[in-house]
Amino acid sequence: RLIYHGWGDIRTSYYESFMYQNGDLMTSSEIYLQYHNRKGELVTLLQKKQSYIYEVEGNDTIKITKNSFDFPYKKEWKVYNEKHQLIRIDERFIANNQGMTYSFDYYPEGLLERKSFQDSRESEPQQVFSFAYDDMGNIKEKKIWKNGKVEREQQFIFNSETGYLTAILEQQNENNFITIIRFRNYDFYTDVEESSDQ
Repeated sequence: RLIYHGWGDIRTSYYESFMYQNGDLMTSSEIYLQYHNRKGELVTLLQKKQSYIYEVEGNDTIKITKNSFDFPYKKEWKVYNEKHQLIRIDERFIANNQGMTYSFDYYPEGLLERKSFQDSRESEPQQVFSFAYDDMGNIKEKKIWKNGKVEREQQFIFNSETGYLTAILEQQNENNFITIIRFRNYDFYTDVEESSDQ
C-alpha cells in the first residue's frame, strides 16, 4: 500500500502521506509543500488534508471524505454483487449531489467485460471500455467508446507457444491512424544470488 508520494523540482517539491487502519482502509491523506527560504532553511507547509470514515451496509461500503476543516464534503458508495465483485462506484459531492458513477460488468468466469464512466447529470455514459479475452484468459481486444462511438481500439497478439505478448495494434478511429508496438526479446532478471557450498 502507498504511504508516501513525492513530486516537484529542485526548488519546490510536494509530498503526500497516507495513513491506514484495519489493513488497507485509508483514514487520512496530507499534502505538504517544501521549499528553501532565503536563509537556506527548509520550510514545510501543510497544503491540504483529508480524512476518511467508513460505513458498511451488507456487502457494500460507504466512504465519507472530510476536508481540512473536518467538514464532510463527498460520499463514495461501493456496491458489490453476490460474488463480491465490484459492480458500481457512486461518487457524489454532498453540497449538490453531483458527481460520477463508475460501472463494471463481468463475464461468467469473472473477467472484466466492461467498465463505464458517467456524469450524474447525464443520461448516458461519457466513456466506456470493453474487453475481450482468449481461451487462456489473456486480453485480446480492448475498445474505448466515447459518447456512443468507438474512439480507439487495441488488439493484443500473444505467441501461441510461449504465451508471451508479441505485439499491440492500436487504431484511432477518428483518423484511422494505426500504431504497432512489437515485443521482440524478453530478458529476465532476479535478485536471488546463487550460492555455492564452501
